[in-house]
Amino acid sequence: MVTTTATPATPLRGPGSEPVTDTNFAARLTAARKTQSLIQQLADRSGAHVAQIRRYEAGSSQPILEVLRSLALAR
Repeated sequence: MVTTTATPATPLRGPGSEPVTDTNFAARLTAARKTQSLIQQLADRSGAHVAQIRRYEAGSSQPILEVLRSLALAR
């Protein structure tokens, strides 16, 4: 029998040093997109599909690091 010990993951930090969690990522992405007013522009600039961005906003999916970076740089 193999026993593994889970080490606590270091949370990602947002611009204000608050931890980025599943719940606040969706809210932050939605707020950032609404500030820009157009989801299609965010999709075009980031390379993510509109439907996938909506899933991120709904919290039903989480982006991989590469996509997260492209969303951040698309602003």
